[in-house]
Amino acid sequence: MVRPAVSESTFNAIAHPTRRAVLNALMRGQGSANELRRSVPPGMTGISQAAFSEHLSILSRAGLVRAEPRGRERIYALNAAPLAEVFDWLKQYEAFWDESLGKLGDYLDSKARGR
Repeated sequence: MVRPAVSESTFNAIAHPTRRAVLNALMRGQGSANELRRSVPPGMTGISQAAFSEHLSILSRAGLVRAEPRGRERIYALNAAPLAEVFDWLKQYEAFWDESLGKLGDYLDSKARGR
């Protein structure tokens, strides 16, 4: 079976919880860096502006976000297309999970009948 190639930058970009939170926020709509920074979950709010800008830069280099200048701000939008390669790569493991979960279900059913 030939495995689809997945860009290392895409995996790197989605590896960090702050960057995943940004992608989740962008699913709801576009936003400036400040708006996106305020939208991250409470446990991540202590992030500095410089660190947050670096997260946006990583997402941008991976092609997951687009930035459009508007006045003094840049407005970020989601580009989910690179995530398709991650989905395709993970799809090859679906049979493994289906089989493993099926075996777990069979085991639990047998335990429930054995009571």
